[in-house]
Amino acid sequence: MTETMRLSVPLNALRAFEAAARHMSIKDAAEEIGVTPSAVSHQLRILEDLLGVELMRRVGPRLELTETGRLLSPDLNVGFTRIIQAVATVKQERKLGPLRLSMLPTFAVHWLSPRMASYPFARSGFELLISTPPYSPKVS
Repeated sequence: MTETMRLSVPLNALRAFEAAARHMSIKDAAEEIGVTPSAVSHQLRILEDLLGVELMRRVGPRLELTETGRLLSPDLNVGFTRIIQAVATVKQERKLGPLRLSMLPTFAVHWLSPRMASYPFARSGFELLISTPPYSPKVS
């Protein structure tokens, strides 16, 4: 593959085609990648125009891959799967141990607790362990 070919095909168009081919649904592909169905259709048209071939066609209410689409789909699926695995590996490598905090119960209730509601712990993979002993904790 030449360098110009590598740069001439938008990744979003490939991603839209891969998802649509896997789901055999524009709507489900759009939901998966977080865009509208019309955005997926637009990306598919861009990809087909750039490649100069039809990749999918509507047959009544359903989608059908063309022969070229059937050739392209598995390789894109493998490629995107490898990208997802690589990103997951990097995120896992980056994961640190839990942050342990020890504080007086009144501080935890009146100061920390109201501020924690706005922090996106679930999205970050961050683990926070809080202990509230009835005595002043040692600082280390």
